[in-house]
Amino acid sequence: MTRPRDDEGQLLILTAFFALVLFLLVAVVVDASAAFLARRGLAGTADGAALAAAQSVDLTAFYEGSGDGLLPLGEVDAAVAAYVDSYGDDAEVVAVDLVDGTTVEVTLRRHLALPLAPPGYGDGVDVTATARARLPLR
Repeated sequence: MTRPRDDEGQLLILTAFFALVLFLLVAVVVDASAAFLARRGLAGTADGAALAAAQSVDLTAFYEGSGDGLLPLGEVDAAVAAYVDSYGDDAEVVAVDLVDGTTVEVTLRRHLALPLAPPGYGDGVDVTATARARLPLR
């Protein structure tokens, strides 16, 4: 006695479903990896820009004692802009701040076009990174 087989074509549907799930997983991994690598590169640029900002403090004003114990930020914005222009790869300077009188904080942003953008993310995403550099007072 044999049972009637009315499940023909189900393997094709199951295979198509698993192929779709696999494609979506690959897309997520590729996009997440691209965002991670873009953020890591932007963080390196922000670190360098923060160091350039900390090293470009107006030393004459600092050693004369002007600024009440705070670092005089004379050419810091120009130093950050020059560093980002040289090494920034489309990075945009969002903020350059003096945090506690001895620490310079730099925030950068970069637009990332996702390689396999899902619906709704066709324009890509913005990646930001913030770095701090401290110039010790002696």
